[in-house]
Amino acid sequence: MTKPTQARIILPALKKNLSMIKSKVEELNDQPVEIVPVVKADAYGHGSIEVAKELVKLGMRWLAVSCLEEATELKQAGVDKNIIILGPADESEIKEVVQRGFVQVISSNDELDLVESTFGSDRSLNKAEKAFQVILDVDTGMGRMGFLPEQMPEVSGRAKSISGIRISGIFSHLAAADSTEKEDKDYTESQIKDFMVITKAMKKNNHDLELISIANSAGIFLHPDSIMNAVRPGIALYGVKPNPDLDEPQGLEPVMRWVTRIAQVRSLPSGTFVSYGRQTMLKRRSRIALLPVGYADGLSRRIPPGFNLFTRGKPAPVTGVVTMDFTMIDVTDVPEANPGDRVLIMGKDSQENAQVQVRAEDHAKAAGTIPYEILTSVGKRVKRVYLEE
Repeated sequence: MTKPTQARIILPALKKNLSMIKSKVEELNDQPVEIVPVVKADAYGHGSIEVAKELVKLGMRWLAVSCLEEATELKQAGVDKNIIILGPADESEIKEVVQRGFVQVISSNDELDLVESTFGSDRSLNKAEKAFQVILDVDTGMGRMGFLPEQMPEVSGRAKSISGIRISGIFSHLAAADSTEKEDKDYTESQIKDFMVITKAMKKNNHDLELISIANSAGIFLHPDSIMNAVRPGIALYGVKPNPDLDEPQGLEPVMRWVTRIAQVRSLPSGTFVSYGRQTMLKRRSRIALLPVGYADGLSRRIPPGFNLFTRGKPAPVTGVVTMDFTMIDVTDVPEANPGDRVLIMGKDSQENAQVQVRAEDHAKAAGTIPYEILTSVGKRVKRVYLEE
Protein backbone atom coordinates (compact mmCIF):
# COMPACT_ATOMS: atom_id res chain seq x y z
CA MET A 1 0.00 0.00 0.00
CA THR A 2 1.34 3.44 -0.95
CA LYS A 3 1.34 5.85 1.98
CA PRO A 4 -1.36 8.48 1.44
CA THR A 5 0.46 11.02 3.58
CA GLN A 6 1.57 14.01 1.48
CA ALA A 7 3.05 17.45 1.94
CA ARG A 8 1.35 19.53 -0.72
CA ILE A 9 3.45 22.58 -1.51
CA ILE A 10 1.26 25.49 -2.61
CA LEU A 11 3.44 27.51 -4.97
CA PRO A 12 1.07 30.51 -5.23
CA ALA A 13 1.41 30.88 -1.44
CA LEU A 14 5.18 31.04 -1.84
CA LYS A 15 4.72 33.74 -4.47
CA LYS A 16 2.38 35.70 -2.20
CA ASN A 17 4.80 35.58 0.74
CA LEU A 18 7.69 36.68 -1.46
CA SER A 19 5.56 39.55 -2.75
CA MET A 20 4.81 40.61 0.85
CA ILE A 21 8.52 40.61 1.66
CA LYS A 22 9.28 42.64 -1.47
CA SER A 23 6.59 45.18 -0.60
CA LYS A 24 7.91 45.52 2.93
CA VAL A 25 11.52 46.19 1.94
CA GLU A 26 10.48 48.58 -0.82
CA GLU A 27 8.25 50.47 1.63
CA LEU A 28 11.15 50.91 4.05
CA ASN A 29 14.01 51.56 1.63
CA ASP A 30 14.15 53.92 -1.33
CA GLN A 31 17.14 52.06 -2.77
CA PRO A 32 16.98 48.64 -4.50
CA VAL A 33 17.17 45.76 -2.04
CA GLU A 34 18.34 42.30 -3.11
CA ILE A 35 16.26 39.47 -1.68
CA VAL A 36 18.32 36.36 -0.91
CA PRO A 37 15.84 33.54 -0.14
CA VAL A 38 17.16 30.94 2.29
CA VAL A 39 16.53 27.44 0.91
CA LYS A 40 18.75 25.48 3.30
CA ALA A 41 17.49 22.35 5.09
CA ASP A 42 15.61 21.27 1.96
CA ALA A 43 13.92 24.68 1.84
CA TYR A 44 12.75 24.26 5.43
CA GLY A 45 11.24 20.90 4.53
CA HIS A 46 9.44 22.12 1.39
CA GLY A 47 11.87 20.64 -1.16
CA SER A 48 14.84 22.78 -2.10
CA ILE A 49 15.05 21.98 -5.82
CA GLU A 50 11.42 22.72 -6.68
CA VAL A 51 11.26 25.74 -4.36
CA ALA A 52 14.52 27.15 -5.74
CA LYS A 53 13.31 26.73 -9.32
CA GLU A 54 10.09 28.54 -8.46
CA LEU A 55 11.99 31.37 -6.78
CA VAL A 56 14.21 31.75 -9.85
CA LYS A 57 11.06 31.96 -12.01
CA LEU A 58 9.89 34.71 -9.67
CA GLY A 59 13.03 36.71 -10.41
CA MET A 60 15.38 35.78 -7.56
CA ARG A 61 19.08 36.16 -8.49
CA TRP A 62 20.59 34.79 -5.27
CA LEU A 63 19.85 31.77 -3.08
CA ALA A 64 21.37 30.75 0.26
CA VAL A 65 22.08 27.24 1.50
CA SER A 66 23.98 25.81 4.45
CA CYS A 67 26.66 23.60 2.90
CA LEU A 68 28.37 22.40 -0.28
CA GLU A 69 26.13 19.34 -0.52
CA GLU A 70 23.00 21.50 -0.64
CA ALA A 71 24.57 23.86 -3.18
CA THR A 72 25.66 20.98 -5.41
CA GLU A 73 22.18 19.44 -5.32
CA LEU A 74 20.72 22.68 -6.69
CA LYS A 75 23.45 23.10 -9.30
CA GLN A 76 23.01 19.55 -10.59
CA ALA A 77 19.26 20.13 -10.82
CA GLY A 78 19.88 23.04 -13.17
CA VAL A 79 19.50 25.93 -10.73
CA ASP A 80 22.07 28.26 -12.24
CA LYS A 81 22.02 31.30 -10.00
CA ASN A 82 24.36 32.77 -7.42
CA ILE A 83 24.26 30.14 -4.68
CA ILE A 84 25.66 31.30 -1.35
CA ILE A 85 27.03 28.73 1.09
CA LEU A 86 26.41 30.08 4.58
CA GLY A 87 28.34 27.45 6.52
CA PRO A 88 32.12 26.90 6.63
CA ALA A 89 33.93 24.95 3.91
CA ASP A 90 36.72 22.59 4.93
CA GLU A 91 39.96 21.70 3.17
CA SER A 92 38.39 18.87 1.17
CA GLU A 93 35.66 21.15 -0.20
CA ILE A 94 37.12 24.55 -0.95
CA LYS A 95 38.47 23.73 -4.40
CA GLU A 96 35.12 22.28 -5.46
CA VAL A 97 33.35 25.36 -4.12
CA VAL A 98 35.60 27.51 -6.33
CA GLN A 99 35.31 25.31 -9.42
CA ARG A 100 31.52 25.07 -9.22
CA GLY A 101 31.21 28.84 -8.95
CA PHE A 102 29.50 28.99 -5.59
CA VAL A 103 29.72 32.03 -3.32
CA GLN A 104 31.38 31.17 -0.01
CA VAL A 105 30.76 32.91 3.31
CA ILE A 106 34.08 33.24 5.14
CA SER A 107 33.76 33.41 8.91
CA SER A 108 37.21 32.63 10.36
CA ASN A 109 40.91 33.19 9.80
CA ASP A 110 41.31 29.43 9.30
CA GLU A 111 38.97 29.62 6.30
CA LEU A 112 40.78 32.65 4.96
CA ASP A 113 44.09 30.75 5.31
CA LEU A 114 42.52 27.88 3.38
CA VAL A 115 41.37 30.13 0.55
CA GLU A 116 44.76 31.82 0.36
CA SER A 117 46.69 28.53 0.31
CA THR A 118 44.30 27.02 -2.26
CA PHE A 119 44.78 29.92 -4.65
CA GLY A 120 48.51 29.95 -3.93
CA SER A 121 48.95 26.25 -4.71
CA ASP A 122 46.75 26.16 -7.83
CA ARG A 123 47.61 29.00 -10.19
CA SER A 124 44.91 27.92 -12.63
CA LEU A 125 42.33 29.27 -10.18
CA ASN A 126 43.81 32.74 -10.53
CA LYS A 127 43.30 32.56 -14.29
CA ALA A 128 39.66 31.57 -14.03
CA GLU A 129 37.27 33.55 -16.18
CA LYS A 130 35.32 34.73 -13.14
CA ALA A 131 36.66 35.72 -9.73
CA PHE A 132 35.81 33.53 -6.72
CA GLN A 133 33.21 35.43 -4.75
CA VAL A 134 33.35 35.48 -0.96
CA ILE A 135 31.17 37.13 1.65
CA LEU A 136 32.72 38.09 4.97
CA ASP A 137 30.74 37.15 8.06
CA VAL A 138 31.00 39.38 11.13
CA ASP A 139 29.79 38.34 14.57
CA THR A 140 27.89 41.33 15.97
CA GLY A 141 26.42 39.33 18.83
CA MET A 142 25.14 35.93 17.69
CA GLY A 143 28.18 34.14 19.11
CA ARG A 144 27.96 31.32 16.58
CA MET A 145 30.53 32.13 13.93
CA GLY A 146 32.05 35.15 12.22
CA PHE A 147 34.92 37.58 12.65
CA LEU A 148 34.81 39.86 15.66
CA PRO A 149 34.22 43.52 14.77
CA GLU A 150 37.76 44.53 15.77
CA GLN A 151 39.19 41.94 13.35
CA MET A 152 37.42 43.34 10.31
CA PRO A 153 39.91 46.02 9.17
CA GLU A 154 42.73 43.48 8.97
CA VAL A 155 40.56 40.67 7.59
CA SER A 156 38.96 42.74 4.85
CA GLY A 157 42.32 44.14 3.78
CA ARG A 158 43.85 40.69 3.67
CA ALA A 159 40.93 39.19 1.74
CA LYS A 160 41.09 42.01 -0.79
CA SER A 161 44.77 41.30 -1.41
CA ILE A 162 44.28 37.64 -2.41
CA SER A 163 44.54 37.36 -6.16
CA GLY A 164 41.56 35.69 -7.85
CA ILE A 165 38.90 36.43 -5.26
CA ARG A 166 36.35 39.19 -4.90
CA ILE A 167 34.60 40.32 -1.73
CA SER A 168 30.95 40.41 -2.81
CA GLY A 169 29.43 41.32 0.51
CA ILE A 170 29.29 41.29 4.27
CA PHE A 171 26.80 39.38 6.42
CA SER A 172 25.88 39.20 10.07
CA HIS A 173 23.06 37.46 11.92
CA LEU A 174 20.53 38.79 14.43
CA ALA A 175 20.30 36.75 17.63
CA ALA A 176 16.98 37.92 19.10
CA ALA A 177 15.15 39.90 16.43
CA ASP A 178 11.92 37.97 17.00
CA SER A 179 11.67 38.90 20.68
CA THR A 180 9.38 41.56 22.13
CA GLU A 181 11.40 41.93 25.33
CA LYS A 182 12.95 45.39 25.72
CA GLU A 183 16.42 44.00 26.49
CA ASP A 184 16.31 41.87 23.35
CA LYS A 185 15.08 44.79 21.25
CA ASP A 186 17.93 46.93 22.56
CA TYR A 187 20.40 44.12 21.87
CA THR A 188 19.14 43.80 18.30
CA GLU A 189 19.44 47.54 17.70
CA SER A 190 22.99 47.40 19.07
CA GLN A 191 23.85 44.63 16.62
CA ILE A 192 22.44 46.66 13.74
CA LYS A 193 24.37 49.79 14.73
CA ASP A 194 27.65 47.87 15.06
CA PHE A 195 27.08 46.29 11.66
CA MET A 196 26.44 49.69 10.07
CA VAL A 197 29.69 51.06 11.52
CA ILE A 198 31.67 48.12 10.13
CA THR A 199 30.00 48.41 6.74
CA LYS A 200 30.69 52.14 6.56
CA ALA A 201 34.37 51.54 7.32
CA MET A 202 34.64 48.91 4.59
CA LYS A 203 33.05 51.21 2.04
CA LYS A 204 35.47 53.94 3.07
CA ASN A 205 38.30 51.53 2.26
CA ASN A 206 36.95 51.11 -1.27
CA HIS A 207 35.16 47.81 -0.82
CA ASP A 208 32.37 47.49 -3.37
CA LEU A 209 29.82 45.46 -1.40
CA GLU A 210 27.06 44.05 -3.56
CA LEU A 211 25.33 42.37 -0.61
CA ILE A 212 25.14 43.99 2.83
CA SER A 213 22.82 41.87 4.92
CA ILE A 214 21.88 41.40 8.55
CA ALA A 215 18.07 41.18 8.23
CA ASN A 216 16.40 37.81 8.61
CA SER A 217 12.61 37.31 8.54
CA ALA A 218 12.12 38.91 11.95
CA GLY A 219 14.46 41.76 11.06
CA ILE A 220 12.54 42.55 7.89
CA PHE A 221 9.20 42.91 9.66
CA LEU A 222 10.18 44.08 13.14
CA HIS A 223 13.43 46.06 12.77
CA PRO A 224 13.32 48.36 9.73
CA ASP A 225 16.86 49.64 10.39
CA SER A 226 18.19 46.14 9.67
CA ILE A 227 17.15 46.38 6.01
CA MET A 228 20.22 47.34 4.02
CA ASN A 229 20.91 46.52 0.38
CA ALA A 230 20.09 42.83 0.90
CA VAL A 231 17.84 40.73 3.15
CA ARG A 232 17.77 36.99 3.84
CA PRO A 233 14.19 35.80 4.47
CA GLY A 234 13.72 32.24 5.65
CA ILE A 235 10.73 31.17 7.74
CA ALA A 236 8.45 34.01 6.55
CA LEU A 237 8.96 32.92 2.96
CA TYR A 238 7.23 29.65 3.86
CA GLY A 239 4.28 31.41 5.48
CA VAL A 240 5.20 31.06 9.14
CA LYS A 241 5.83 33.78 11.72
CA PRO A 242 9.34 33.88 13.23
CA ASN A 243 7.66 34.00 16.65
CA PRO A 244 4.13 32.57 17.07
CA ASP A 245 3.34 35.13 19.77
CA LEU A 246 3.94 38.13 17.51
CA ASP A 247 1.20 40.07 15.74
CA GLU A 248 3.49 40.72 12.80
CA PRO A 249 3.79 39.81 10.05
CA GLN A 250 0.12 39.60 9.10
CA GLY A 251 -1.17 37.89 5.98
CA LEU A 252 1.46 35.19 5.43
CA GLU A 253 0.13 32.09 3.68
CA PRO A 254 1.37 28.64 4.79
CA VAL A 255 3.10 27.03 1.82
CA MET A 256 2.86 23.46 3.12
CA ARG A 257 -0.44 21.58 3.37
CA TRP A 258 0.31 18.32 5.15
CA VAL A 259 -2.47 15.77 4.72
CA THR A 260 -3.14 12.07 5.13
CA ARG A 261 -6.15 9.75 4.85
CA ILE A 262 -7.97 7.65 7.42
CA ALA A 263 -6.81 4.03 7.15
CA GLN A 264 -9.29 2.43 9.57
CA VAL A 265 -12.12 3.39 11.90
CA ARG A 266 -12.79 1.25 14.97
CA SER A 267 -15.46 1.43 17.63
CA LEU A 268 -13.93 0.98 21.08
CA PRO A 269 -15.71 0.68 24.44
CA SER A 270 -15.40 3.06 27.36
CA GLY A 271 -12.36 2.24 29.51
CA THR A 272 -10.15 1.25 26.56
CA PHE A 273 -6.55 2.49 26.71
CA VAL A 274 -5.22 3.94 23.45
CA SER A 275 -1.55 3.86 22.36
CA TYR A 276 1.67 3.33 24.30
CA GLY A 277 2.00 4.05 27.99
CA ARG A 278 -1.76 3.91 28.71
CA GLN A 279 -1.83 7.70 28.83
CA THR A 280 -5.31 7.97 27.33
CA MET A 281 -8.34 6.01 28.55
CA LEU A 282 -11.59 6.45 26.68
CA LYS A 283 -14.36 7.86 28.86
CA ARG A 284 -17.13 6.87 26.45
CA ARG A 285 -17.70 4.48 23.61
CA SER A 286 -15.65 6.08 20.83
CA ARG A 287 -14.89 5.87 17.14
CA ILE A 288 -11.12 5.93 16.78
CA ALA A 289 -9.55 6.55 13.37
CA LEU A 290 -6.11 5.25 12.48
CA LEU A 291 -3.86 7.61 10.48
CA PRO A 292 -0.80 6.32 8.57
CA VAL A 293 1.48 9.06 9.88
CA GLY A 294 3.77 9.06 12.90
CA TYR A 295 6.93 10.47 14.35
CA ALA A 296 9.00 8.72 11.67
CA ASP A 297 7.22 11.04 9.23
CA GLY A 298 7.89 14.11 11.36
CA LEU A 299 4.71 14.35 13.44
CA SER A 300 6.24 15.08 16.83
CA ARG A 301 5.76 12.52 19.58
CA ARG A 302 5.50 15.53 21.91
CA ILE A 303 2.14 16.48 20.37
CA PRO A 304 -0.24 15.89 23.30
CA PRO A 305 -3.53 13.99 23.27
CA GLY A 306 -6.31 16.46 22.53
CA PHE A 307 -4.43 18.34 19.80
CA ASN A 308 -6.92 18.90 16.99
CA LEU A 309 -6.46 17.72 13.43
CA PHE A 310 -9.35 18.10 10.97
CA THR A 311 -11.44 15.77 8.83
CA ARG A 312 -14.66 16.57 6.98
CA GLY A 313 -14.25 20.15 8.18
CA LYS A 314 -14.49 19.21 11.87
CA PRO A 315 -11.88 18.91 14.64
CA ALA A 316 -10.70 15.42 15.52
CA PRO A 317 -8.37 15.29 18.53
CA VAL A 318 -5.25 13.16 18.70
CA THR A 319 -5.89 10.25 21.05
CA GLY A 320 -3.01 8.65 22.92
CA VAL A 321 0.62 9.29 22.03
CA VAL A 322 1.88 9.54 18.46
CA THR A 323 3.64 6.29 17.46
CA MET A 324 6.37 5.71 14.89
CA ASP A 325 4.09 4.98 11.93
CA PHE A 326 0.57 5.69 13.13
CA THR A 327 -1.50 8.25 15.02
CA MET A 328 -5.00 7.80 16.37
CA ILE A 329 -7.68 10.50 16.35
CA ASP A 330 -11.12 10.51 17.94
CA VAL A 331 -13.87 10.88 15.30
CA THR A 332 -16.80 10.15 17.63
CA ASP A 333 -18.08 13.67 16.99
CA VAL A 334 -17.56 13.26 13.25
CA PRO A 335 -19.94 10.33 12.69
CA GLU A 336 -19.66 10.63 8.90
CA ALA A 337 -15.87 10.06 8.99
CA ASN A 338 -14.82 6.90 7.16
CA PRO A 339 -11.68 5.22 5.80
CA GLY A 340 -10.29 7.21 2.88
CA ASP A 341 -11.34 10.60 4.23
CA ARG A 342 -8.67 13.30 4.07
CA VAL A 343 -7.21 14.58 7.35
CA LEU A 344 -5.40 17.89 7.67
CA ILE A 345 -2.27 17.62 9.80
CA MET A 346 -0.85 21.08 9.11
CA GLY A 347 -1.55 24.04 6.85
CA LYS A 348 -4.79 25.25 5.29
CA ASP A 349 -7.41 23.04 3.67
CA SER A 350 -10.92 23.15 2.28
CA GLN A 351 -13.13 20.35 3.65
CA GLU A 352 -16.88 20.01 3.23
CA ASN A 353 -17.07 23.65 2.08
CA ALA A 354 -15.30 24.74 5.28
CA GLN A 355 -11.88 26.35 5.51
CA VAL A 356 -9.81 24.71 8.24
CA GLN A 357 -6.28 25.44 9.44
CA VAL A 358 -3.64 23.92 11.70
CA ARG A 359 -0.62 26.22 11.82
CA ALA A 360 2.99 25.17 12.16
CA GLU A 361 2.97 27.63 15.06
CA ASP A 362 0.20 25.55 16.72
CA HIS A 363 2.27 22.39 16.37
CA ALA A 364 5.27 24.19 17.82
CA LYS A 365 3.38 25.44 20.87
CA ALA A 366 1.86 22.04 21.52
CA ALA A 367 5.20 20.26 21.17
CA GLY A 368 7.16 22.83 23.17
CA THR A 369 9.45 23.79 20.30
CA ILE A 370 9.70 26.32 17.45
CA PRO A 371 8.05 26.30 14.00
CA TYR A 372 11.45 25.86 12.30
CA GLU A 373 11.83 22.41 13.87
CA ILE A 374 8.27 21.43 12.95
CA LEU A 375 8.75 22.25 9.25
CA THR A 376 12.21 20.73 8.88
CA SER A 377 11.12 17.53 10.66
CA VAL A 378 8.63 16.52 7.97
CA GLY A 379 10.39 13.41 6.72
CA LYS A 380 11.55 12.15 3.36
CA ARG A 381 8.92 9.43 3.20
CA VAL A 382 6.24 12.14 3.12
CA LYS A 383 5.84 12.72 -0.59
CA ARG A 384 6.05 16.36 -1.71
CA VAL A 385 3.46 17.31 -4.30
CA TYR A 386 3.76 20.75 -5.94
CA LEU A 387 0.55 22.55 -6.76
CA GLU A 388 -0.02 25.59 -8.95
CA GLU A 389 -3.39 26.36 -7.32
